[in-house]
Amino acid sequence: MNYIIKIRGSIPLFWDQIVDLTYKPKFEITRIAEVAQVVERHFTDLRKKYGNVLVVNLVNKHGGEGLLCEKFGSAMQHVASDNV
Repeated sequence: MNYIIKIRGSIPLFWDQIVDLTYKPKFEITRIAEVAQVVERHFTDLRKKYGNVLVVNLVNKHGGEGLLCEKFGSAMQHVASDNV
């Protein structure tokens, strides 16, 4: 029997955000030195729980989310394999 489990979640990076009344509050990515390790641990845990993982990045590549998209893509280069 084949099946697909869909999981929706946040990007596993550290960031600070000041919540205000704007539609998309600005944020700052923090703890950059830990990014690769955190992302790798996150996907290792997902693989242990669910098996192979297919990642779809739906983050806006422009505007304020562009940096988040860039850092996530860069971090994924360190964990990309046949089962991620």
